[in-house]
Amino acid sequence: MLGWKNKGRQSATNVGVEIRPDGIAVAQTGASPQGDTQLLACEFLRCDADADRAALLRDSISSLGLKGARCHAVLPADSYQLQLTEAPQVPANELRDAVRWKIQDQLSMPVEEAVIDAFPLPQNTGRSDSVYAVAAAREQVDAIAQLVSDAGLKLKSVDINELALRNLASTINTGVRSIAIALLSPGKACVNVYGNDALYLSRQFDIPWKGGLMDDLPSDSLALELQRSLDYFERQMRQPPPKQIYLCGEHVSSDKIDDDLKNSLSTPLAVLDLADTLPLPAGTECDQLPLCVAAIGASLRSEVAA
Repeated sequence: MLGWKNKGRQSATNVGVEIRPDGIAVAQTGASPQGDTQLLACEFLRCDADADRAALLRDSISSLGLKGARCHAVLPADSYQLQLTEAPQVPANELRDAVRWKIQDQLSMPVEEAVIDAFPLPQNTGRSDSVYAVAAAREQVDAIAQLVSDAGLKLKSVDINELALRNLASTINTGVRSIAIALLSPGKACVNVYGNDALYLSRQFDIPWKGGLMDDLPSDSLALELQRSLDYFERQMRQPPPKQIYLCGEHVSSDKIDDDLKNSLSTPLAVLDLADTLPLPAGTECDQLPLCVAAIGASLRSEVAA
């Protein structure tokens, strides 16, 4: 079911669905008459874990007229493990099984209950001996597959946040140099660096931020962790610095990026504005967009066999 290694040109219309602890994000993208990619629909269904999520998603898909559409789902960010590990010296078609054996003692679940896949770092990092390994509970993957199927969608892949955002980064970045996307949420953040349609670096860290509408960003700690990430990218992966860092997340706004934060980094910093990236449908509630970035990224994924 996991099929995150192939990315290509998007075909027709796709639906992205991210299951989050605080709700379900739904996004639909497709080609405009001029051939440009556009966001056709986007909504966040806020609910807790006890809600009838199947019914909520089914009603949303029905109201949007998307029954039968291709769907790329995104796992909850806290439901899988992503780690950089030494690449087993095996043929490509044996990589997944070799990685399963290699990381079994590092998993938070029994290996027989896990779905495991792996994808290599870009070759120009000088880290050809390393791969990213992903492990998710099979029960969780199966539950999301059932949820999507019950909503009337045709599941084509189950992805992770880091690679769903890669698709969005590829839409934003048409140049040679990489960009970084930092996704902020209460108490934690994840920064990912993308270039040449690939994930180079993914790093998670804690931040003293409650995530409220009136809460200021923790400039000192955020600048420190972002700079540490960039230092690793430049020194260990032998890459030029990204041309831009984009911040995103609920209640992350431009007015919260103060001069101290900007001046602490050598790379320009800005809030990710999806309205500048994808044409938005009329009536889109822009305050919901930061909650839907992974779903939007998933919907930008090319179709692959489930």
